[in-house]
Amino acid sequence: MGQHFPDSSTVQGSIQLASYHCAMGDFKAAVEFALKAVSTLSIDEGKNIDNRPVEASSLDDFNAGSSRDDLSFFNPHLYSLDRTGNFIPQRRVHFLSDDPWEIVTYMANVLIRCLYELLEKEDTTPDDFCMGHLMTLIQLEWPSPPAEIIFIRILEIIRNKGSFHYGQYFGDFVFEPDFLEQFMSIANHEGKTVLLDIWPNTNGNTTGPSRRMATRGVDKGAKNEFRISMKRQMMKNGQGLHRLILKFLTQNKYEILQCFAFEQSNSYKKPT
Repeated sequence: MGQHFPDSSTVQGSIQLASYHCAMGDFKAAVEFALKAVSTLSIDEGKNIDNRPVEASSLDDFNAGSSRDDLSFFNPHLYSLDRTGNFIPQRRVHFLSDDPWEIVTYMANVLIRCLYELLEKEDTTPDDFCMGHLMTLIQLEWPSPPAEIIFIRILEIIRNKGSFHYGQYFGDFVFEPDFLEQFMSIANHEGKTVLLDIWPNTNGNTTGPSRRMATRGVDKGAKNEFRISMKRQMMKNGQGLHRLILKFLTQNKYEILQCFAFEQSNSYKKPT
């Protein structure tokens, strides 16, 4: 049987293994191979993927709709909900070319599936970084009903916990206006206090946009700075989303895998 197993040293093999392990519920291994496949793409290779026309997709022969629908585990037309309202990803056959756009899109969806399953595990406490990484990736699926379900779940966890720490990544990778508006709403809410630590502390003190933002008991100056920072963040929304996701996955692959540190799977060590 081993001779028919995909060769993990190739991009095609890594993609196949990521999909295989994801379908089998071995999410740590799926993440390993998904990140390995993406790591073969350089930022230069991905610089034009955001301008790739849908018509150019090799999937058009299969009566494709949008490219997001083609490559997503969470196709709005193919998902169903369980009794609690959570969606059930459907198994599908995906046809991919070696186009960087398709590789990034499909591997991002593998990671979304894995991170979402981790988020909903009953015996674990959701980690802020894992939630933040998931939120970053679902920008690629936005707007769609499944992505909305995931984002609403993330917001629910943040409100229940009373805090959210994602300062190393939020300013660089979270630009979706709908997401930013929801965080503005949390910051302006006068009910339960929620501490939002979403701006990087670059100067070592607690002034400027790096200051943590709570929803109660904070001075007006801090709220104004938070509002200004959010507006600046929204102005970055014109960045190419696929290139942004490629950069995110390339620069933070070990941090993403760390979310699965306690999951049983194949070993995956950071090279020295």
